[in-house]
Amino acid sequence: MKFEGLPIHDTPRPRQWHHLQKRIEAGEGFHLDFKYHVDDAARIARSLSAFANCGGGSLLVGVKDNGRIIGIQTEEEYYVIESANQRHLRPRVPLRFVVWPANGKTVLEVKVPAVGRRPVYVWDTDRKWRAYLRMGDRNIRAPLPWVKGMVLKHRNDVRRFSLTPTIQALIRYFQTHPAPASLDALCRHIPAHRMEIMNALAAFVAFDLLEIGVENESYCYAPRDPAEMMTWRRG
Repeated sequence: MKFEGLPIHDTPRPRQWHHLQKRIEAGEGFHLDFKYHVDDAARIARSLSAFANCGGGSLLVGVKDNGRIIGIQTEEEYYVIESANQRHLRPRVPLRFVVWPANGKTVLEVKVPAVGRRPVYVWDTDRKWRAYLRMGDRNIRAPLPWVKGMVLKHRNDVRRFSLTPTIQALIRYFQTHPAPASLDALCRHIPAHRMEIMNALAAFVAFDLLEIGVENESYCYAPRDPAEMMTWRRG
């Protein structure tokens, strides 16, 4: 498959195949995702959003989850990915496409760059704009504190945050409880309204002080460095 007339950025020589093979053998992870087939622009947009929001990554189209190379059969998959970028993402992401010749088959690599401070949203299947994050080798919907924190960072609105009682209470809690905690757990320990706690978490996200994970199908929050959080001041 030659992808004639399409804006392919690179086509490595067959002898460079071993570079891709090593990546496939290492398996999927935070910066790499395998796609056997791409036929749903809305769904593939979630992967593009997650990579763009988490430092960048690559999709390998034509590779099964177990690393078996199937190859792509049609250029239509390229157009589905472009459609995802053009119609389902806000803002659009400057993708790069690499066509790998793989022992008579073709693997399409989609390189997704990190976008920076601004969240990349997906026009999701429920007809709402939502951001996604990469968590291990899967994509998750970004929690509201992360979205609000990244918006604040993008708008440079972090200057207006001060050490409110809720923020101070969270700092004291994380100092003595550094393990990840769900929002429900924080609400049980912090004497503040749920939305006030979420806004405080957003402030920590804006200052890169918070780690976000998933445990038991719930978002959980933990300080990147409890000592650094103790020195947090108005931005």
